Amino acid sequence: MFMSDSPSIMPVFTSCADESCGLDWPTRYKIIKGICEGLNHLHNGRSDYIYHLDLKPDNILLDKNMMPRIADFGMSRLLASSKTHITQTLKGTLGYMPPEFIDKRRITKKYDVFSVGVIILQIMAGAQGYNNCCEMSSPQQFIELVHENWKKRLQGMPMQENTYSIDILAVQRCIELAVRCVEADLVKRPSIMDVVDELNKLDADMKNISLPCQETSDSKDLELDPALELRFPFELNRDISCCMQLINKTNEFVAFNIRTNKMKYSARPNNGTMAPYSKIYITFTLLAQDKEPPYMRCQDMLIVHSTRLSMESGDEITDEFFKKAVASRVVDEVKLPIVYVV
Repeated sequence: MFMSDSPSIMPVFTSCADESCGLDWPTRYKIIKGICEGLNHLHNGRSDYIYHLDLKPDNILLDKNMMPRIADFGMSRLLASSKTHITQTLKGTLGYMPPEFIDKRRITKKYDVFSVGVIILQIMAGAQGYNNCCEMSSPQQFIELVHENWKKRLQGMPMQENTYSIDILAVQRCIELAVRCVEADLVKRPSIMDVVDELNKLDADMKNISLPCQETSDSKDLELDPALELRFPFELNRDISCCMQLINKTNEFVAFNIRTNKMKYSARPNNGTMAPYSKIYITFTLLAQDKEPPYMRCQDMLIVHSTRLSMESGDEITDEFFKKAVASRVVDEVKLPIVYVV
C-alpha cells in the first residue's frame, strides 16, 4: 500500500541533468523492475487486457521502500483481446506515445512497452535520455555511452569488486532492453512479459555467476587481466582475436584449464602449468560469424579453472584432470563475461 501523497518517480531523474547523480544503481534497478512487473500484471494478470496508455514518470508513485506503483488510469482501456485497435482521437503525453499511435492511431499491447522504454532510458540516462538516444548515429553508440558513463560513476564509489561487476552487468542488460522497447517498428519491440522474463534471467545471472574478482576465504591463485570482461571488436565474417594475461600469484606451480563454447571461440594455449610467480598470455579468437547478435548482445562466458600443484605435474591438464582434482584439492573457478563492441 502507499499513501495518497506518495512521491512520483519524477525526482529520480529530474533532480539532475544526467545519470551521474541522484539514486544509486540498485535502487534504480529496483524501480525499473517494479514498473515492468506492474505493467505485466495489467497486461497479463487477468482475462481482460488493461492498457494504461499514459505511462510517464508523473503516473508512477514510489512508496516509502522505493517500490513503484502505477497510478492514474484515466486514459486506460479494458480490452477483451490483444488485437490492434484503432481510435480517432490523439490523447496521451508526447514523448511517451509510440510512432504507430501518433501516425495511425493504432493501439496495441506494445504501446505501453514503448512508454516503459522511455521511462527506463530516463532513469538510466537522465530526463533527456530518449531524445539523446534518437540523436545518436546508432542505438549501439548510445548503449555504449550510457554503459561507459555508469562504469565511471560506479568505479568512483566504495564497493567490493564483485558488486561493481554485478552492477555493470545489470546496467548493460537494462540499457539494451530499454533501447529495444523504444523501437520505432512495434514488431521488433518485446512484449512486457518478455521484458520481465529477461529481468528475471538477469536476476538469476547476478545471483549465480561467480564473478572474476569475487574472493572466497582464500584469494584466487590466478589473476586475470582484463579482470572485468573480455571484449571483442566484432566484425562480420572475420576471425577476431584479443589477448588476456594470466598471473600466478603463488609460490607454487598452478595448473589451469580454459573452457568456453568451442563452436564460437578458440584459446591458445587453453591449458597448461604455470611456474611460481609467472605470467602467461592467452590468445582468444572469436571465430567468424555470419550475422550479428541482436544489439551486439553476448551472454557467453569464459571460464578459467586452476589448482595448485606440489610440483610440476606430468599429467595432461584437461577437463578430466580438473574433474578428478575437485575430489582431492581446491579448484578455483573464475568466470569472465564476453562482450562484443563495434
